[in-house]
Amino acid sequence: MKNESLEKSMPLVVADVGSTLNTLATQCRASPAGESMTDPFDSIYRLFFQLTMRTLGISSWASPSSPMLSKSLDWFETIDKSTSLIRIIFPWLPTINHFRRMTASAKLYFAVKDEFADGLIRDGEKKTRCNTSWITARTR
Repeated sequence: MKNESLEKSMPLVVADVGSTLNTLATQCRASPAGESMTDPFDSIYRLFFQLTMRTLGISSWASPSSPMLSKSLDWFETIDKSTSLIRIIFPWLPTINHFRRMTASAKLYFAVKDEFADGLIRDGEKKTRCNTSWITARTR
């Protein structure tokens, strides 16, 4: 199953990498004196996230024109940045970062849940079957 999924998404992965590299090359040619710099923590990080979403996540979100690619990346970054040492030492203490993390986690959860349910409905499943399929997938 895993190999089939990877084989199916490989042409799209190659196209995503080619598109990103072409964009970076175009930016280099357009800059004055042929000098161009890119922030690898922005451009390459975004590419890795896109490839991860393409192969392991929701592939419809992985297209460069999809607004969900940027939104989900922002949610993951918010979750990552909101981790604090204070919360580890005092887990009962509500902090601003904890509320940010909870908000971003809830947004991500509901977006993935809705996408999963929409995908099952498109495949002809009923609403009650969607919940059963989701629970079954989580227990495997």
